[in-house]
Amino acid sequence: GWRSLAAAQHVPYFATPDWVLAWWETFGEGKEAELAVWEGPHGEPEGVAGLIRTRERFHSRLPFSVSIWTNLGAGAGSADHCGWPVMPHRMQDVRSWIDTRTAGSPLLLRDLDPEAGTRFVPDGGQLLYRTRCPRLMIPDDGEALGRSGKSRKRIRSHTRKLLDQGVSFRWISPEEMDESTLQTLFRLHGERQAMLGRSSVFDPARRQFHRRLVARAGPGRGPTA
Repeated sequence: GWRSLAAAQHVPYFATPDWVLAWWETFGEGKEAELAVWEGPHGEPEGVAGLIRTRERFHSRLPFSVSIWTNLGAGAGSADHCGWPVMPHRMQDVRSWIDTRTAGSPLLLRDLDPEAGTRFVPDGGQLLYRTRCPRLMIPDDGEALGRSGKSRKRIRSHTRKLLDQGVSFRWISPEEMDESTLQTLFRLHGERQAMLGRSSVFDPARRQFHRRLVARAGPGRGPTA
């Protein structure tokens, strides 16, 4: 039901149970979390929202951390465009629940989607930072791509040059993702970071997190390559 609601409300992947539950299993151990569900007349979900209580250092120079509430699934794992799948007539119910549930405690909602997330910020909330994370809608063939009518032509030209150099492309769908593809990702990322003098972000926990995302994938949803 959660998946069906997310699809009907066109929310980003980071608001689906595939991401949120895999995140909880990987990064949420030992932390207090709460998932609220609003049901329709026949028991079907009309809204799903999750919060987690964690500790946060608001500045690297501060020697202490404080207990805060934040949106479940954000932070570790690099989610963006976070939010919740909620039918329009349930939006005020969710806003009220967030406001009531976190009353008296700091609330930090991270990386909110302009549509699926920001509308649930309680009254009096303050914008702390804004992160650019563009999403490009891919129109049908023949229509302009982005702001430039020549984008498709340039992409075809660059593709031909890469093919001439022996570079090939193939699409791996969510249901085709496997451990070997993940291992290739981890290896290439590690080599690239080593060239830059950095360590890879794919520590054991994040590797397991991506394995869980792949395990929950299905046709039309989940990690691709």
